[in-house]
Amino acid sequence: AKPHMRGSPNGLDAEGVTSRFLAGSLERALRKPVFDETGVTGAFDFEVGWSSSSDEAIAAAVRKDLGLELVPVRRPVRWLVVESLQIPR
Repeated sequence: AKPHMRGSPNGLDAEGVTSRFLAGSLERALRKPVFDETGVTGAFDFEVGWSSSSDEAIAAAVRKDLGLELVPVRRPVRWLVVESLQIPR
């Protein structure tokens, strides 16, 4: 079956997704970068639900339901700034 994930304001329900895909979904839920450093390979099915959309509630649910720890860290992030754009004619 094709991997898919359904998200709601209160959680995620996934089938056949990678940990990297999970990280991307958590990034959207938390509205901040999430990096997959699990080293886990393969695809998984899971459900995770949280009681509120706070960072703490989401992290607690991920810990409880998936056994994964979300650790806040500060890292340098590279940005590309485009100051001008020339459209070819």
